[in-house]
Amino acid sequence: MLDTRYVVKWNLIIKNEGPLRIGDGEEGVMLEYEDGKRIPFLPASGITGAFRSYLEQNIGPEGAGTIRALFGIAKNEKLLQKSVKSRLAVRDGSCVFGFDGKLEHRERIEIDGARGVAAEEKKFDTLFLGKGCEFAVEFAAAARDGQEKEAFRRLLEKAFQALQHQELRLGAQKTNGGGIFSIRKIRENVYDLFEPEQLLRYLKDAEPAGEIREEKEFAALLEGRPDTSVITLEAEAVCRQPFLIAGNTEEQAGSREKFFMKNKDGELLIPGSSLKGVLKGQCVKIAAFKQINPKLIRCMFGEGGSQGSRGNIFVSDGVFSEKCICSPVYHGIRLNKFTGGSWLGGKYASHPVRSSFMIRIQIQSLREPERSAAAGLLLFALRDLLQERVTLGGEFGQGFGRMQGDTIVVTDRERITVKLKDPSSNETIRAYFQALDSCREENDGKNTM
Repeated sequence: MLDTRYVVKWNLIIKNEGPLRIGDGEEGVMLEYEDGKRIPFLPASGITGAFRSYLEQNIGPEGAGTIRALFGIAKNEKLLQKSVKSRLAVRDGSCVFGFDGKLEHRERIEIDGARGVAAEEKKFDTLFLGKGCEFAVEFAAAARDGQEKEAFRRLLEKAFQALQHQELRLGAQKTNGGGIFSIRKIRENVYDLFEPEQLLRYLKDAEPAGEIREEKEFAALLEGRPDTSVITLEAEAVCRQPFLIAGNTEEQAGSREKFFMKNKDGELLIPGSSLKGVLKGQCVKIAAFKQINPKLIRCMFGEGGSQGSRGNIFVSDGVFSEKCICSPVYHGIRLNKFTGGSWLGGKYASHPVRSSFMIRIQIQSLREPERSAAAGLLLFALRDLLQERVTLGGEFGQGFGRMQGDTIVVTDRERITVKLKDPSSNETIRAYFQALDSCREENDGKNTM
């Protein structure tokens, strides 16, 4: 670009802290050949799209011009709008560490919303890249002057901060715990192309002689929370009763052995999709009882189908907080509901555990009053889960999957500890419940949303 004076480069090493599914292939992970080996990579188009989408949703009108200048504008014939070339270049993120050639296999089921049980013939498998892989990603912004350089800088630093705090995610299955990253290293180089020496260094892809910012200078930035409307809910769930999310079933001598779901590293796994499914089911029940406008549920969890929409509730994988205790093996027989007898080969054995784990939920991209109403509804659903009113996992008919908990920590610009015995003691929490009540449907069919 002839009008470019400054080029700012950011070199990042980012690590996926949860499952990653990206691309539209059968494997769900973009793989390329390098030195005869297949390794994953992050396509630049996906990174750019995620960054732009986040900034457009979370930066006010005052930043809209900077976003358009940085990411460009597509040509629109109807609006007689000419295209504007992007001033941001992003390279594919290449995997530099942590990939062992294995992908993570997860079994999933679709829940029948009317009955609250697994839908018939709706079981499917999904492949992910397991956590722990590190990717090298490069961003380069071309600025016309010093003012534009600083504006681009501030914009991308907000996005880096959001990526660090799981508010910006990459890939698919974002609402089910996918696409979470942390920034392990970051380095910024600035080239003044009006200086012959720096221009030459830029053309040779060498470090500039002038301004360089190391990752330690970004430490304070990454520790601070983004100034956005995201609400985070966290709680520790203690399972003193047997608990099983079956992910591996083996056939042995006419008997089925059910084992707890594990990731590729052999760690016990509570998928975000399972947690979200349980919470959604309870939110639907609570909303029906309180006569809440169904629009709120659609805003929170999205809609399926070809014309569907993505939800705004992001649930991370459950992380066990202490060493699991293996429960005794439970034996059972599958019964034929029509004959009352047992199925041939219907013997099974379950291998549950007892432990505690962390639940983490984010409410993103919602505006008032839906934002506060969603927080209030989720607080009710979490309360029910932590007070053994809702079960998680399988074999609930045998008493499995009942959780206990005393508190929920809410972060909404400030950190609030909610005691389940007295959840309305805080003014912010009371405002959530009031917003939820305001979403009730009127008797004449009208609503307040």
